[in-house]
Amino acid sequence: MKLKHCLAKPGYGIFLFFIFFLFTGTLLKAQSVKIITGQVNDSKGFPISGVNILVKGGINGTVTDAAGKFSINTSDTSTLIFSFVGSTPKEVSI
Repeated sequence: MKLKHCLAKPGYGIFLFFIFFLFTGTLLKAQSVKIITGQVNDSKGFPISGVNILVKGGINGTVTDAAGKFSINTSDTSTLIFSFVGSTPKEVSI
């Protein structure tokens, strides 16, 4: 009986609409994430394994496999930082 009374209060529909709108924005934000794939090669064109790839300002990261290939989840406007032992890190904007 109390449940029906609670749903009949004025302003409850506005509250539910606000909550729905709040979660819809979160879902739209989640759709802007993309999977970036690629291959890291040296100056002679040979693949490099073990290159660390990090999203600048974030916590996502990955390492290239034996063929130098990688994939990472990130947004459209992020910057990737490639680093390898014995070389200087390189930043690449997406």
